[in-house]
Amino acid sequence: MNFSNLFSLRLFFRCLAPFGLSGALGLAACSDQSLSKPDDQKKLDEQFYGLWLDVSSKEGEAALAAQRELDVLTQTMHAKYVDHLVANWICKPWVLEGKEIVLTKVEKGASFECINTDGLRGSVFTITLPENTLTEPLFNGYVVRFSGVVEQIALSPEIGKSFMMFVKASSMEILARSKE
Repeated sequence: MNFSNLFSLRLFFRCLAPFGLSGALGLAACSDQSLSKPDDQKKLDEQFYGLWLDVSSKEGEAALAAQRELDVLTQTMHAKYVDHLVANWICKPWVLEGKEIVLTKVEKGASFECINTDGLRGSVFTITLPENTLTEPLFNGYVVRFSGVVEQIALSPEIGKSFMMFVKASSMEILARSKE
């Protein structure tokens, strides 16, 4: 069972608990809709991931053609997103060691990295938060929603299967608190 299925199952039982046997009626009110990526974020990740698979699995001219398409997508992403607002995107804070997310102090705020919640690493976000945005620590397994302005986009060959989006957040909220 992958992370998103396990997460959905946990959410299902957590949502049913307050309703007892009438849980089916209450389930609609406790949908994980708020944990779903918005369509623009989902489409961008699917495009990138599909092209990345083509680049990594094909050979010769087919791989070069896929790489050119990936380069065009990166340029298109840059034109569309840099200096523009992204609204209500979601991700899961990411650190490779330890459980608590260590926030990096930046001038008048903090910064952290997060990845998509669906297991596809189409995008890795580095989110810079304004001062006093967080009122509690972040942990692996949490899900956050953020809005803000994209400052930079870069392909990340060392991370693989991903591109980096650097976002200066105007808002952020924790949607789920499930420690891993």
